[in-house]
Amino acid sequence: MKSLMEQELIFREGNRWKIKEVSGIEFPETVRGVVKARIGRLDDECRNLLTMASFVGYHFSFEALLGVTGFEENKLVELLERVLKTGLIKERVVRGEEAHSFADAIVRDVVHEEISRLMHRRLHHVVGSTLEKVYASKVDDHLAELAYQFLEGNDKDRALGYFLKAGEKAVKVYANNEAISYLESALQLLDEKEGELNEKARMLERLGDIKRIQGEYNACVEHWSKALELWEKLDQKQNASRIHRKMASVLDYAMGEKEKAELHYQEALRILEAMPESVELASIYDYGASMFLDRGDLSNARSLGMRALELAEKLNSQEVVANSCRTLGGVFRTIGDAQALKKSIEYYERGLKTALDNGYMETAIRCYNRLGAVTPYYLHERVLEYYEKGYALAKKVGYIFQESGLGSHLAFRMLLKGEMGNGVSLAEESLALARKIGHMGNIGFSLLGLGYAYLILGEWERSEQCLSEAFHIFQKLSNFPDLLLCNYGFGSLCHEKEEYAKAAEFSEKVFTRLEEAESLWNPTLLSWLVLPYIEMGEIDKAEKQIRIYHKLALETEDKGLVAVVDTLRAASLRAQKKWGKSIKLFEKSLQEWEALDGRKWFVWFFARFVLFEYARVYLERDQEGDKEKAHSLLNQALEIFEKIGAKKDVEKVIAKKKLLTA
Repeated sequence: MKSLMEQELIFREGNRWKIKEVSGIEFPETVRGVVKARIGRLDDECRNLLTMASFVGYHFSFEALLGVTGFEENKLVELLERVLKTGLIKERVVRGEEAHSFADAIVRDVVHEEISRLMHRRLHHVVGSTLEKVYASKVDDHLAELAYQFLEGNDKDRALGYFLKAGEKAVKVYANNEAISYLESALQLLDEKEGELNEKARMLERLGDIKRIQGEYNACVEHWSKALELWEKLDQKQNASRIHRKMASVLDYAMGEKEKAELHYQEALRILEAMPESVELASIYDYGASMFLDRGDLSNARSLGMRALELAEKLNSQEVVANSCRTLGGVFRTIGDAQALKKSIEYYERGLKTALDNGYMETAIRCYNRLGAVTPYYLHERVLEYYEKGYALAKKVGYIFQESGLGSHLAFRMLLKGEMGNGVSLAEESLALARKIGHMGNIGFSLLGLGYAYLILGEWERSEQCLSEAFHIFQKLSNFPDLLLCNYGFGSLCHEKEEYAKAAEFSEKVFTRLEEAESLWNPTLLSWLVLPYIEMGEIDKAEKQIRIYHKLALETEDKGLVAVVDTLRAASLRAQKKWGKSIKLFEKSLQEWEALDGRKWFVWFFARFVLFEYARVYLERDQEGDKEKAHSLLNQALEIFEKIGAKKDVEKVIAKKKLLTA
């Protein structure tokens, strides 16, 4: 390595090492000398066999060798047996088939480099032409191999054809890095040819598509910009409008450049509305719907979404049908009433089925994500299934943005189940991916999950750091729902630290913002912020919020919200020393939580706000038999806290248990 650095064959650029000239790198002469000596001891037939094998590649099948050497089958078997005994080649299984390979890359290089450059080209071309015939019945399995053979054989037209096919095949199976390598090779060959602008534009657009999936947004926009220039030069208006739409989407949702995104959207719309109806027009309507939805303009979002779906159905474009169903699912989800939520789920489910049936994996991933979010949280298994399937598919496809987003949602479900180690680990992985692609929304949500995790684990300083960073991100993005979650996190943290006045300030912020927005978004979670009022004795404020959520629970038939409301009412009655009514309601809420399988799916909340708070009634009333009941509830809570590692809560329970023996 030092020698290569001294020769400046490898050098540092930014945060990466780069290789200046691969052909200039030589292994130490002693190693090559040993290899040459071993090869030199072979007879001519074995050396010729190794030479032809080196032109096939590092791995080579028997049928390939049979074709390129021209040996009879028995003769080839005999020669292979002789060379195998030398240890210079080995038997392997490649792509599920028996094959051979060189024992080491050095062996192949030494054999390969003994041939002159002129003969190199001729042999590669001969080998490529022979392998075309050998692989005729399964050529799709050897596209890249043939591309490199013809590239080395200086047959650039045939190399280009195979690189294009190899690239398209890799794209279809989401082998993204391989696809980029093949398509970039094809692009280099296209650059050397006159004309071919159509194919070049197509390759640039495809490379941009892959870079978007990988979260490399600057590279994505760069490729698309070049493609757009070529489509415009070729006067292919629909293709140009498609790039404008793609650019708008990435600039808006991934890069936050909304003004630039708007310009691309308007240009695409201008082009398409002057032409006959098309699938691309349906797609731009769908994008417009999602854009208006993001801005909170539900009327325009719904109108454009319906137009997109109707046109897609008319033109039988299943891809746009799937996408517009996903967008309309978001519209009805935002409307928020019970009927709209039901409609939202119907659209998401239709979008998912359409996407899966037709192989539109990116749309399927997004639908899984949305279904996980909109499905009633108390349908635990179904919600978890949506997130798990979406996450697995995102990993398979290499869609980093969705892998990060779904990973953080899945992490949150793990934290709710008390799987703290797995939840924290997945949240950190999701955060790393989000930081890699620079997506601020996903960074914020992953930090939010970690903030909750550290709150539960009693690492309050780390919790506050994560929540603060998340808050600043969501404030910059003007993300109302996640800002509320941050305030909820701060309020909960202050409540756990028994800083009730500070906690109540955050409660006030949340409830005031919800009232201003005429929304009760995420009521089951946010309603816990009533507790600081109860601890401060501000019963009127607590009861006001409890009444609001009680009314909502009855309207929506939300079983989880019913359980939370009853728990809060029981806590309020405890604070008022109305012991009998408090115990009756705590018993009712306990049964409701058990029916929701709260011990499994809301582990910390169940232990902290149901068992622990219920125990306080008996501790404070202190009548005959109350100590035993308090002891039983505290022990149940302690067992859970110890299992999940909630160290501050363990300390609280132990302190309360000491009061029982005082």
